[in-house]
Formats: sequence, C-alpha cells, structure tokens
Amino acid sequence: MMKKFIFVSAVMGCIFLSGCAKEDFSYKEDPLHIEYGKEITQSLLKSNITNEDIESLQYHVNGSPEGNKSYLPIGEYTATLNADGFNEGELNIIIEDTTPPKLISKDYYSITNKNKQDLNNYVRFDDPSPFEVVIKEKDIDLNVPGEYTIHATATDEHGHEVEETINIKVTDYKEEEKKKAEEEAQKKAEEEKKQKEEAEKKKQEMLDAPITDDQISDAEVASMLLIEPYVTYSDSLEWPSFVERLDGAWKVSKDNDYITVVSFFNAANGFGQSKEYPFIAQFKLKDDGSIGDAITLVIDGEPIFGEVQVYDFENSNYDIYN
Repeated sequence: MMKKFIFVSAVMGCIFLSGCAKEDFSYKEDPLHIEYGKEITQSLLKSNITNEDIESLQYHVNGSPEGNKSYLPIGEYTATLNADGFNEGELNIIIEDTTPPKLISKDYYSITNKNKQDLNNYVRFDDPSPFEVVIKEKDIDLNVPGEYTIHATATDEHGHEVEETINIKVTDYKEEEKKKAEEEAQKKAEEEKKQKEEAEKKKQEMLDAPITDDQISDAEVASMLLIEPYVTYSDSLEWPSFVERLDGAWKVSKDNDYITVVSFFNAANGFGQSKEYPFIAQFKLKDDGSIGDAITLVIDGEPIFGEVQVYDFENSNYDIYN
C-alpha cells in the first residue's frame, strides 16, 4: 500500500512541478543559410527543426532590417527559440547573397509603335543587392517595325552575373489598325450575309406558304382605299364606303416581294347612290412575312396610285373586269 502511494506522488509531482526533463531542439542545419532578401519566418525556422510535435514556436533574432525593408542585411545572426516542452535553444543564421539578379520582364514581346517605345521598359531585372544591367543592343530603336533579339547582362555588387535573351517584335500600328479594320469589316460582311440569307430563307418560306384569310384583313385594305392620296376624284363626290370580299374571301396572290389583292368596293355619291368598283391593291411583303406599305392601287382599271408590280391571275378563272 505504501509503494502505491509513493508512485502516485511521483507522478503528480512531475505534472505540477517544473522538475521534469525537457527536450532540446535539434536542427537539420546549424548554422542555417538563408538567401539575402528572404524573410525569417516561423515556418522557415520550423522547417529546419527535426523535433516533432512543435505546435507553436516563439523566436527572436538579434538583428533589425535596414530602412523600410522586411528582411535582414547580409551577415551572421542568432535566433533564440522557445516552445512548450523544450529547453530554450539557439540557432545560428547566416544571411548571404549567392544568386544573380532575376529577369522580371518577359522573354518575348509583341508590340506596336503607336506610342514611343523605350527599350529599358522591356529589359527589367530584380535583386535585393545593388546591380547593374548592360544591354548589348542598346542602340535598337523599338519605334521602327522589325524583329529584335536583345542580350542583357545583369551583375550584382557581389559579382553574381546572369545573361538573358529577350525577343521583341515591333509592328506598325497603322498596319495593325488597318488589319483590324479589315477583319472587323469582313466579320460584319459575313454577319450581314448570314442575316440576309436567313431573311431570304424566311421570306421564301412565307412566299411558299399559303395565305390565310386572316392575313388580309378588311381594315388593311380599306385603310388604303379610304386615305388620300390613294383615291381622289376631282370631278365626283364618290368615295369608297366599304370593301366587300369575293365570295367571302379575298382573291390573293404572292410573287417575290409583293402581295396582290383583288376584290370590289362600293362607293357612294352625294345623292345616296352607290356603285361597285373592282380594284387591285398591292402591298410590300416584309421579311417576316407580314404585310407592309401599299405600293399600288388600280380602281376600275384606272391606276390611282403607283404601278402594278405583279399581277397574274390567269389560272384563277376570274376576270376582274367582268
């Protein structure tokens, strides 16, 4: 019983007292080499630690960035590390510049000479250390159309050097605008052609389709007959009073772009007398198959408005002048 009590006391003491052993930090690399221009972060330091189960790492580095930079200058530093369950540790850090400047412009450009072009805008490098760029073809004028190959060398103050090749194609903006206008005109012509073909197809479908009685209404024909200048009699008080259909239907034909309607209307004079007049009325057929403007009116064989465009009822067994 006494042994059991001593065992529990030892465990509780390990939990509540600070005498329990802590683990030391171990590193993949010490000192840790970091490229100049790279920030020291928690994830960067944790990636260099081989210990497992480190959830939160606190650290302090004995150095400060220069000016408004976010990274430390080239040099040697010490990072003090802390984490739960670990003894405080130190990690040596060496910040060094081992790489040459990096090309940040593209290696190929296709431009026009519409705006004044500067070669330096297309040859750009970056490096945290001061560097110098030398362009072999520095006398190239990018305002002259052509294809150019540029060789540029960038060297930082530590002697790291890189040479890059940049290809630039310059075209005359007037030629480009002309080409673009031609392409747009061609596209527009193709669209108009397509629309025209669709309209012609639709129109032909309407021409081929039979006309139903409700497509030619009394109101459409009568409105043409009753409105000047379609009908004007200078020597008579006779006016169309109403339109009558032939045997309850219009006599109608379609040919190309026209609809021809044949029937009779009654005209009354000032003495209350009326007379039956035969007429031919023609209307423009719209692309959608509907009836458009009136283009012709012939009353009692006399052209009153326009000229007859299409009128062929030879096979209808009907004589309008009977």
